[in-house]
Amino acid sequence: MGDVVKATRRYDSSHRREQAESTRAQILRSAQRRFESDGYVSTTVAAIARDAGVAVKTVYLAFETKSGLLRALWGVLLRGERDVPVASLETYQRVLREPDPAAQLRLNAANARATKERIGSILRVIESAAAQDEEMAAFWQHIETDFRAEVYQRADGAATWKSGAGSPLPPTRSLGTPRPSHSTSAPSTPMTRSRFAERRTR
Repeated sequence: MGDVVKATRRYDSSHRREQAESTRAQILRSAQRRFESDGYVSTTVAAIARDAGVAVKTVYLAFETKSGLLRALWGVLLRGERDVPVASLETYQRVLREPDPAAQLRLNAANARATKERIGSILRVIESAAAQDEEMAAFWQHIETDFRAEVYQRADGAATWKSGAGSPLPPTRSLGTPRPSHSTSAPSTPMTRSRFAERRTR
């Protein structure tokens, strides 16, 4: 009897987790459509909830705020369909396993293009919102800073590889992921928003 109860509880727990993940994905899809069509400022949590077929409270329980929802959407788009750490993605691991530097560069380029195609429309949403919302302005600055740090890291890695002093280039990291030293890697003069958006969505 006890074994049956335990098995039922595990099933119920797994089922609830799957339902929660499905609801979360549905909310994110609805949010993306709304943000892209109406913009961040004009989009309401109520509209997102209505489109997703859930209660407004459900959205707040899952993401806390509208900005939290957009940040979560950004994270998922960066990584693809699976909302997992970048280092655990197969595309990232494939670059690490590739012994040939030229092939590694091609893989990095393919990964970067795929990422840009996923994030392009939401990147424009964040850029537009940054001019009207303080939270989004800070988030946009974080994305810009992380991008500049990535550029400098790639340039340093290329120089090291070309000189023969190091190993092949490390895989490209996703924009917006935490980087302990990114604040010291960025140049003092910030890139203009229009130039940044043009580079990232070109």
